Amino acid sequence: MSGGWRAFISQGVWLRAPLWVIGLTAVGVCVGLVLLFSASHPYSAVRFGDDPVAVTRKQVLAAVVGAVLFVVAWGTPLSLLKRWGWLLHLLSLALLVLALVSPPMGGTSVHRWVRIGPFILQPSELAKVTLPLLVACLVDFLRRLSAPLPRLLLWLIIAGNILGTFLLIALEPHLSGAVIVSSIGLFAVFFSGLPLFRTFLIAAVAGLLLWGARGHLLKPYQLRRLEAVLNQREMTTQERYQQEQAKVALGVSGLFGQGLFKGRQKQLILPTPHNDFIFAAIGEEIGWVSVCLLLLFYWLIAFVGLGIGSYQPDAFGAALAGALTMAIWLQAVLHILVNTGLFAVTGVPLPFVSAGGSSLCSTLAAMGLLCNLARRVPKIIRERDQQISSVTAPTGGRQFEVGSGRGRDRRASVPRPSHSRSR
Repeated sequence: MSGGWRAFISQGVWLRAPLWVIGLTAVGVCVGLVLLFSASHPYSAVRFGDDPVAVTRKQVLAAVVGAVLFVVAWGTPLSLLKRWGWLLHLLSLALLVLALVSPPMGGTSVHRWVRIGPFILQPSELAKVTLPLLVACLVDFLRRLSAPLPRLLLWLIIAGNILGTFLLIALEPHLSGAVIVSSIGLFAVFFSGLPLFRTFLIAAVAGLLLWGARGHLLKPYQLRRLEAVLNQREMTTQERYQQEQAKVALGVSGLFGQGLFKGRQKQLILPTPHNDFIFAAIGEEIGWVSVCLLLLFYWLIAFVGLGIGSYQPDAFGAALAGALTMAIWLQAVLHILVNTGLFAVTGVPLPFVSAGGSSLCSTLAAMGLLCNLARRVPKIIRERDQQISSVTAPTGGRQFEVGSGRGRDRRASVPRPSHSRSR
């Protein structure tokens, strides 16, 4: 990348990183509510007694709660989060246990929700934010330890929390949610800058243990779904029907779609058009041109989020920014793959768009934390530019490259000039 483009991106994006996060969040919420209303109003009218806005109304209330969480996550001092943020995941674990012992809700046999006063909460969605926060706190503390035994114990605590969270969610049962949450935890370890071998070792050992115990942990339909991931011919007739109808919806969309509120597949033909298959439902209406804009939106979140992580001065910020960004991006990618028939059917929401109050609240809390971390970036860039100026002055204008990659402490570093003295 040329110096001009590099300066343009630095000045236009990273010095305004908090504004980019706020802007992407506002666009995601507003556009998501419009798309949800368009996709859900036939289902809502049938499900809630001729009330076409019932689903959207609940989502609006969730957006209000999520906005409060965004502001709280944005304004909480990072020093406080770094010291006490791990306690939030202990709360998530307690809620996951409570969900397992609570009676099933929504006319199903699964234990995924808990009722807290007038609210119904899905703890696995909360864990998508609190698990990377816990891992970020622990790896930041791990970097300050030098004794082998305490470091080993902390590694075991990190691995135990990732594995324990997976098991609690899998027992609900919610296999796709368990895989996503544990992957987010591993992403936090990866982006912290710790040795990659240990990250892959944790993932490999956990994977082998879970694969060996799959017959005891998973229910028969989960085993069939896991086999369908490896071989889509193993999908049930119902799952094939879902994907076939999703392909029909996307196939008839054309470049510009049928128009908002004019889609046919959502008229009780495409299952769950407001949630698991909302990408296909809205794709039929907005067309491939607008679908590409939606994909660009998620790409921008990944670009901005990972860029914010690359500028963090410590393992805590790098781990948290990278993991939260991948949490949003991974869910979007899996949802789209399922809707396009490239992955076995599994219930993964589309961030900002799919119906689900807990999902929207966790997404907004994650964006609030990203915005909090983004506030560091302008100061770091200015300090780096001052370092460059002080280094280049005695060397006749010679520039030195500044790194922000996966170093041991991920601090922006300026190589020292040569030892030859200027005369």
